[in-house]
Amino acid sequence: MAGTSRIELELSGATALVTGAASGIGLATTRMLGAAGVRVLAVDVAAGLEDSVRDLVTAGCDVVAVRHDITDEEGLVAALEAAGADGLAYVANCAGIHQQRSFDDITLDEWRRMLEVNLLGAFAVTRAAARWLRASGGGAVVNVTSTEAERVIALVNPDAVPHYAASKAALAMLTRSEAHALAAYGIRVNAVAPGFVATPMTRGNHDASDLPEPARARALIQRYAEPQEIAVAVCFLLSDGAGFITGTTLHVDGGYLVT
Repeated sequence: MAGTSRIELELSGATALVTGAASGIGLATTRMLGAAGVRVLAVDVAAGLEDSVRDLVTAGCDVVAVRHDITDEEGLVAALEAAGADGLAYVANCAGIHQQRSFDDITLDEWRRMLEVNLLGAFAVTRAAARWLRASGGGAVVNVTSTEAERVIALVNPDAVPHYAASKAALAMLTRSEAHALAAYGIRVNAVAPGFVATPMTRGNHDASDLPEPARARALIQRYAEPQEIAVAVCFLLSDGAGFITGTTLHVDGGYLVT
């Protein structure tokens, strides 16, 4: 397996909030934070959330399942209160959706849903969590964006997926704006922009066993990343080791944007 599933992190906070925690990058991030001794509130609406959390608890991690829709900000505040968010210092916005649609086929409802989850959901989570981050005296937030925020990519259909790309590009700018808005409270906000990652979402769109063209022609590291390789970057930006980094995006794309 490529990469590592465990790194030594400088984490002084007691509790983290991770969305999209049932699978993929969110699950890998939850596992890595849990292994570092952080209590994790694992948020998702997926049916597999409880099973994923149960496995992590069995492995010795302190993880609490919080089944909730991230676009419901008021309800999320109540759910976090019930789960015990005191001491919250870290937020990883890993939840997101993807959809293969050509330009002419995307409906306005599909546009709205993409923006609601990928952009407004991340905003709602950060604003809901901010009350606890302020009370903790600061902390860190990481939003998971995408290389598609910066480059038009068409792997399956001849067209790109403009609603997905636009939602991630907006999230990248939201990251900068949140970094500015929350700096006075000692809260850092950054983003991680993955390239091609072998997650359930990726496998739902195409075969993730071998990097397809035209990605292979551009990528310097010609393979899919494993979710834990993205989680390493997320956890680094959350950690005290990144204490002088805010308002930036870390690209973890195998060199795709270089070419």
